[in-house]
Amino acid sequence: MDRHASVVKSATVFDLAGWIAEETRANGSVRTDAWLVNSPRARAPSPTVKITGNFRLTIDDHFQGWPLTTSIHRQPARLDLDILAQAKPQPNAKLDADSPLRLAIEQALSADEQNEALQSWHRGNQDLLGSEQVRQHWLNWFIAAGIWWMLMVFTSSLAINTLQFGWLLRERHRARRQFQWLASGKCSHCGYDLTGLEFMNGARSAG
Repeated sequence: MDRHASVVKSATVFDLAGWIAEETRANGSVRTDAWLVNSPRARAPSPTVKITGNFRLTIDDHFQGWPLTTSIHRQPARLDLDILAQAKPQPNAKLDADSPLRLAIEQALSADEQNEALQSWHRGNQDLLGSEQVRQHWLNWFIAAGIWWMLMVFTSSLAINTLQFGWLLRERHRARRQFQWLASGKCSHCGYDLTGLEFMNGARSAG
């Protein structure tokens, strides 16, 4: 069974964009760096830093249950990269645990106190079994079950009443037809014309 079949709606709960850069240190070494676009560093970048690309980290929640939300499934984070030195962007990129770029992005998220987003990204990168985070709303489960029960009772009652009403209409129509047949001298069961049959039976009796 498709686990997304019962998803009622989806919502993006984190949409974080940032810059990727290389910082040249005093000893001539180059360090990969990153920061979010709304961080203080974005407004005053160091002159020793060269922008080399950008990234976007998005995290979605899938809401399940109707008429009330009974569970929320936090999806693994999705990382999209656009490196200037590369011809094409990298959608949904997967980075190694020791990748300098990954470590730089993690540091940028931590510096901006995006701990919840960082946790979701860790789960996706670690390829954990059942990497979705599920939050159950147990009270909504019981309320939704009660609503479904009442809907089933109402639907069943409506169906029974509809069938009874249809049967009464059918019986009323049959009774009216039998009355009309009798009034016109026909058999009340099959509608056969009985006109003259009484006279013929009487003549045979007299003969």
